[in-house]
Amino acid sequence: MKHLVFTSDDHRRDQLAADRLRSVEFVAVGPAQKVARVPFPEAAEFSGVGLFKDSVLTPVSPDEFEAGLEDAKSDGRKWKTDTGKVAKKTGLPILQSREGPGLYDCYFSFPPWVTEFLARLVESGEIDRASSVVGASMSAVAEGLETRTGYKAVGVALHPDSRTALGFHVQYQTASGGKLLGRSADGRKGRKGVRLLGDAMLGVSRFGAFVELDAKAREAIKKKDFDDVALDVVLMKTLEEELGDDWATVMELGKVYSEAWKKQRDEALAQKKKVERAEREAKSLKKENLSLKGRLAKLEKEIKALGGMPPR
Repeated sequence: MKHLVFTSDDHRRDQLAADRLRSVEFVAVGPAQKVARVPFPEAAEFSGVGLFKDSVLTPVSPDEFEAGLEDAKSDGRKWKTDTGKVAKKTGLPILQSREGPGLYDCYFSFPPWVTEFLARLVESGEIDRASSVVGASMSAVAEGLETRTGYKAVGVALHPDSRTALGFHVQYQTASGGKLLGRSADGRKGRKGVRLLGDAMLGVSRFGAFVELDAKAREAIKKKDFDDVALDVVLMKTLEEELGDDWATVMELGKVYSEAWKKQRDEALAQKKKVERAEREAKSLKKENLSLKGRLAKLEKEIKALGGMPPR
């Protein structure tokens, strides 16, 4: 749980490990160009944790946050389910005790153009306004998560990892007071837990508001009813309400960012096709060369059988 506190040593260690992993993946799929992470301004002060008290998100200290999560974890760890059988003597349902993690965590991110705008607010001395916008957004997403799933939001942890990477963790219960909640209790198959498209594909979905996506990308996004895609609509609506007249500026940043992404993606795909075409041509030439060598060897064998090789 200490990882959730942005200023903790655990988070710094985990973030360095994640950065190393990302760099390996980046080098493997693209040019070996190292891009420096630009820190989010006043990241330590801007970060924070909070607990939901009477459905209101309340900032708390790291110690109080960890204690609150531990309490929720203990509360949600055990529950009883109906086995469908009844006791012969009493006629009462026979219940079976179950046990699980008690507390779950999911991650949501702000679009990089929103993060950039919030960073500018902080740099201009409006850190309180930026914090208010983020707080309202996190509350709206957590409330939306409860509405969609029937689960109970417990807390949030804000992580301003860089100038283009601002996200937050939501901790939630799927059981409380010895009973399953929401999707986990409704008995339907295939709808347990939270269904997430994932941060990478969610980013592609966001680009679709500004640039045309190919059919494959559109199909991947619309194939299932993903919770993070639905909650992203809640997030965007809340941001628009909170930022008011500044929303047009944010949307212009989104357009510039998305068009740059599309241009880089198109260039990368074109280069990939060029390399694949060259590889196919090389394979074809190699196959043709092997065929010619085989034919030459066959002719030499036939000539030798007829009385010897002619002078070269």
